[in-house]
This record gives sequence, structure tokens and C-alpha cells, in this order.
Amino acid sequence: MLVCMTQIQEIKAVVEKNVIKEALLKKLEGDIIVAETDLKIFLTKPVAVAEHIDYITTAERKLEALTTARDKLSTLTWIHLGAVKGLKSEI
Repeated sequence: MLVCMTQIQEIKAVVEKNVIKEALLKKLEGDIIVAETDLKIFLTKPVAVAEHIDYITTAERKLEALTTARDKLSTLTWIHLGAVKGLKSEI
């Protein structure tokens, strides 16, 4: 069976897309772990963290980092599930 050049390009594109998706997934999972750890340490032992003039703003930034990473992971999962089910996402 001969595989035409277009099919090879399509296969490569799928493989690359999966590699990129997996790398992004792992990055976001790591970002969540870092943000959770950072926020927990800050909230339980704020004196153990470097000088902070505004504790509330710092805690809010750490919470925002955690929320952002979780939202991105949720969106990536939503896009992936749509692709698996054959649905087109609006993105």
C-alpha cells in the first residue's frame, strides 16, 4: 500500500499536535502544583516568605496564578474532549 505525501503530512501534523498538547498538559499540571504549593505556604506561614508589604495583594496574585492555570487546563481538556467526540469547538 502506498502512502501519499499528503497522508504523511497529515499523520505528522496529528503526531505534532499530540506532542504539543501533551507538553502543554504537563506544563499546566506543573503550574498548578507550583501555584498550590506557593499559595499554601504563603497562607500558612507568611513570615517564611520574603518581605511583603501588602499580604492581601500578594495572596490574591498567588490565587490568581492558581486559578489561571486551572482554567487553562480545564479549557485544554474541554477542547480535547470535543475533538475526541468529533465535535467542533468554537475556538
